This record gives sequence, C-alpha cells and structure tokens, in this order.
Amino acid sequence: MIVNLNNSMNPNINILIADDDKDDADFLSEGISKIISSYEVFHATDGGKCITYLKTNPPPELIFLDLNMPVRNGVECLKQIRLNPVLKTTWVIVYSTSHNMRDIDTCYKEQADFYLIKPVTLSGLTNILEQLFSAIGKPRHAIKAKDEFVLMERKKMLW
Repeated sequence: MIVNLNNSMNPNINILIADDDKDDADFLSEGISKIISSYEVFHATDGGKCITYLKTNPPPELIFLDLNMPVRNGVECLKQIRLNPVLKTTWVIVYSTSHNMRDIDTCYKEQADFYLIKPVTLSGLTNILEQLFSAIGKPRHAIKAKDEFVLMERKKMLW
C-alpha cells in the first residue's frame, strides 16, 4: 500500500499513535498537522490498547509505536501487527528516544518501516516527518535500505 498524502480520493489519513506519554503523542500530532492537512489521529496509551484498537477498527494508514510502553512494548506490538494479514502492509514507524543499536536492529528485523528518534524541537520533528511522508509516497522496495531506516534530527554545526 502506498499512502498518497495528497490524494483527493482519500482526503482523510488515519493514524494511530501508540505512546504512553501524552506530551510525546501530542507533540507528534502537532508535527503531523504541519505536514498533512486532512488526517485523524487515534491515541493508544499502552501496547495492549494499541492491539485492541487494531483488532476492533479499520486499519490505519500509519502506526507510530513507542518502544517503551506498559502492557506490551513496541516490539511486541510490532510482531503482532506483522503477523496480522490485514495489517501486513500498514506503515509502522517506531517512535522512540532510544539511540540503542540493539533496539534499532530489532525493529528493523521485525519489519518496522522506519525508526524515528524523537526530536527535541518542532522544526526538527517537522523536518523528519517531511522526509518520512516523502518516503511513504514511494514503493516499499525503493526504501528498505537500512541506512534509510533511521530518521533523526540533524544538529547544525555552528562553525
């Protein structure tokens, strides 16, 4: 499935954010609002609620998964998502503060589409989301290189 963010046939993009930190979920939602004009966000406050939402609602176009959540962590949710044939082509982006290579490698191995390291600024988030949504407009096979998997805020050098 290719998500066309400018498709008039699908004016509303459905997004699930699974994150136990409401401030982080709200920050992500604010960043999304800078990029997409017509979308609906659903928020699951833990991994169990994420899986319940996915079992009881039509599949969203995008899922943002925090790694460290109560009930089920992001990797456990990712594994269940990828086992569900209905969700197999849903874009899943791990959204975490972790820079740990083991976390990144695990999410890559479990078939997350991207690993987005939570930025500290709204402009950084907006920049990352622009990269993400641009990549989502391409076929999956065109973006599966591991070096394109991690998206993070780039620090500007002052000298």
